[in-house]
Amino acid sequence: EVQAVRYRRQQVAAWHETGEALREVEALASRPGVAWSEVRAAVLVLERRGVLRRGSNWTRALSALATAGDAEGAMSAAERMESPNTIAYNTVLRACAKAGATAVATEVLRERMPARGVERDAVSYATAIAALATWDATGREWLRTACEMGDGRARLLACREAMRLCGRSGAWDEAVSLLTEEMPRLGVSPEARDFREATHACAVAGRVD
Repeated sequence: EVQAVRYRRQQVAAWHETGEALREVEALASRPGVAWSEVRAAVLVLERRGVLRRGSNWTRALSALATAGDAEGAMSAAERMESPNTIAYNTVLRACAKAGATAVATEVLRERMPARGVERDAVSYATAIAALATWDATGREWLRTACEMGDGRARLLACREAMRLCGRSGAWDEAVSLLTEEMPRLGVSPEARDFREATHACAVAGRVD
């Protein structure tokens, strides 16, 4: 019984140390102006110390890399996970979106996730849209897939990311079409921010009439 109590105390202490280490890395990633290389190095230290053995700890580490915009580091970390899941790879795609890493997002969605047997969901495609540089056939394909797979909220997210992409790439007419035609067709009710996205796309293109 004494040994069991001692083991339990050691286990609790290890959990506390693990939680503190993860919180430090998360705080580092959120620090303004931090270099992604610092966050990547910190995650590697956690991995070497065995902090990332649990899947949930890996996901928190991936989230820190995503916050820092380290798409390559996040993808590499996910590949080192023993049993990655959809949430883990969606976090990698979030890193791609922040970094504008179109090539990495495409590789993750089309190659890495299928190769690891990880299911892609509507959020995967919607998040990948945010990593694209221009509104083109790829974006339309991913939007269509996200809307076919997802529920109303996922469709709204996908359409919103598509409108943001239209705004960045000057495709104001596509943004308006998404708002006034595609979203109603999908049974998605636009919110105030969606009208702002479409208006912004028009403004960027100089279409204020």
